[in-house]
Amino acid sequence: MPLIQCLPGPTETTVGGDTYVFTLDRERRAVAQVHNLVHVQCLLAVVHYKEVEPLAEPKPPAVPADIVVPPPPTATVIPAPLIPAPVPVVPPAPAVLTADERAALYGGVVNPPVSEIPPPAKPPIEPPETNPPAEPPPAAEPPAPDNLELIGGVGPSVAAKLNGAGITTFAQIVALDATAIEKLNTDLDLRGSIVRNDWIGQAKELIAEKAQQQE
Repeated sequence: MPLIQCLPGPTETTVGGDTYVFTLDRERRAVAQVHNLVHVQCLLAVVHYKEVEPLAEPKPPAVPADIVVPPPPTATVIPAPLIPAPVPVVPPAPAVLTADERAALYGGVVNPPVSEIPPPAKPPIEPPETNPPAEPPPAAEPPAPDNLELIGGVGPSVAAKLNGAGITTFAQIVALDATAIEKLNTDLDLRGSIVRNDWIGQAKELIAEKAQQQE
């Protein structure tokens, strides 16, 4: 690939749509490589462009003969420490008593019979403690019935129906909700008397009067 020098100095030149950048080399020449031979001819037609030879690659500096290059250091191998093999531990043999030692130990008997050795005493077994069964708590006494006929709209027959349905106190009347009221109207054929005559309000007033009388 031809090397073209721009004599004025570094610059950028466009030829046929290609841009060539002239930069300084080691000898301070503004040069650029032109890949197109037609572009080379166009540039050489101008006075301040000329073709030059590329610079040779620089040679490495020679090492003087009297300088000795030392060899690279070699790695030092450190041997691993020797670990002694473990010594097996031999358990000591059980001591063997002589005849005199056995006689002194067993009161003159060299080999005492096994049947004469008393067995170890067993600890006495105590019977487990038994707690008497707990007595059940006394059943709560049902509240005393109230005279439901004191409520306006409740006569003897209606009071009997209410008692048959399990309603015997003013507090039970106060505790009635919409579902219970609807059921009582249907089962006892009350025809809406609970709401129409305000049984709940009357029962509250009767409970308050009863509390004042007890004071």
